[in-house]
Amino acid sequence: MDSHGSQCTCSAHRSTPSVHQTLEEMDFERGIWSAAMDGDVERVRAFIKKGIDPNMRDQANYSALHYASRAGEQSVCELLLDCGACVNAQTRGGATPLHRAAYCGHYSVLQLLLDRGADPCLTDDDGSTPLHKSQVISATQDEAMAPVWTQPDKMENKLQAVPASKTVKFRCQANGNPTPTIKWLKNGKEFKRDQRIGGFKIREHMWTIIMELVGSSDKGNYTCLVENKYGSINHTFQLDVVERSPYRPILQAGLPANRTVVVGSDVEFECKVFGDSQPHIQWLKHIEVNGSRVGPDGLPYVRVLKTGINTTDKEMEVLQITNVALEDAGEYTCLAGNSIGISYHSAWLTVYKGIFGSCGALFG
Repeated sequence: MDSHGSQCTCSAHRSTPSVHQTLEEMDFERGIWSAAMDGDVERVRAFIKKGIDPNMRDQANYSALHYASRAGEQSVCELLLDCGACVNAQTRGGATPLHRAAYCGHYSVLQLLLDRGADPCLTDDDGSTPLHKSQVISATQDEAMAPVWTQPDKMENKLQAVPASKTVKFRCQANGNPTPTIKWLKNGKEFKRDQRIGGFKIREHMWTIIMELVGSSDKGNYTCLVENKYGSINHTFQLDVVERSPYRPILQAGLPANRTVVVGSDVEFECKVFGDSQPHIQWLKHIEVNGSRVGPDGLPYVRVLKTGINTTDKEMEVLQITNVALEDAGEYTCLAGNSIGISYHSAWLTVYKGIFGSCGALFG
């Protein structure tokens, strides 16, 4: 039975959001999916406030609600549902958030999803309903079992080489009865929070260790030791941190672009800024002083229109001019600087009194 698509009008397949995440945010570790899985309510709220579609899918075609349901993060599930997350969204394999919560035994999340309209009759590609998934885990919990990896294919990449200042996560998801415990070692010794500047986070229900803003001192071997009274298993990851050379901000070629408008209209200039550290951005309008555009020092005369630090919502990268007047015509510059240096691009605004006809002719 094909249960895909028709059951959920709010996005059973990958959505096209009105506001796109940046390239870095599209990375799972920086996106709404990771925040949902980690139970970070405020971060999820910030993504949604910024305009990110709660139904956006990651590369695995999972929504944030799938991850929050699988992790048992009820508060995040409530927030996502309140903000329009599709309760019956299905992955490529047909799994819904209800399937994920049932298989992981998160019964309070199950009840929440059902209260919000989750369909318990939807099947995945194996023909299983959420009830089937719940029975699978219940049967497993009745039998004594030594620890086993539940997703060994995701642990095959033992070496992680990442740039400095990134966030690193190692995950050793396992199953067993009784539920195994997990302990983390660094270079063969117990890893304690006070041994690392900034410490680290442990998500025990996700079998995950999280280290933010990694540096060269974080290089080494990290071992997860998973055990219960029937046995133990372990897996070692190698972390290499690549130091990056600092550089001045980089501006995207072709932006800002020249614009031509008529009096009374609105116009925007856009300037895409890239850099390791948050650059300081200014929007400048070139002006004349005593008939000259350039001062005695050889630098242009300018008026600062907008200034600030590059924020996550990219507000500083757009200059808006409303109700354009003839005197708004001229040269505009986007200037970005950090401790290494500055970069800038300029564009011209041309303003006409008349309007353009359908064939491009100008009427006064």
